Amino acid sequence: MSLIYNKKTNQENNHESNTKPPTTMEERQRQRFVDKATKVSAKYLRRLEELNGAPETMQPFFKVLKDIYVDMKNVEKPADTKIVGTYCVMVPDELIYAVGAQPVKLCSGSYTAFAIGDDLVPRDACPLIKAV
Repeated sequence: MSLIYNKKTNQENNHESNTKPPTTMEERQRQRFVDKATKVSAKYLRRLEELNGAPETMQPFFKVLKDIYVDMKNVEKPADTKIVGTYCVMVPDELIYAVGAQPVKLCSGSYTAFAIGDDLVPRDACPLIKAV
């Protein structure tokens, strides 16, 4: 079983049906970001599904990822939610939750890029700093 990925993103479908196209620079930037993010997400989800030997039991997880990152279902935050963006994967989410906010990681959190700087920067330093 394979999930179906539309070539059009959810945002494009919404624009065709019931919303006007973005008019301000900020709206256009946001739209480009959303379009690119959904396209990249769909690409990587397709790759995951095409892996040889991927068990059928992974389909519910793929569906959740598709719903959130490709179809953008339930991604709007409530108006009263505070957002704290961090570049460091080492910022404890508990501290952010403790002040009543929602953490958002602004970088991928990948530890691959910092491997080169690992010898030059202290071991406990932020991976983003090591990557620079």
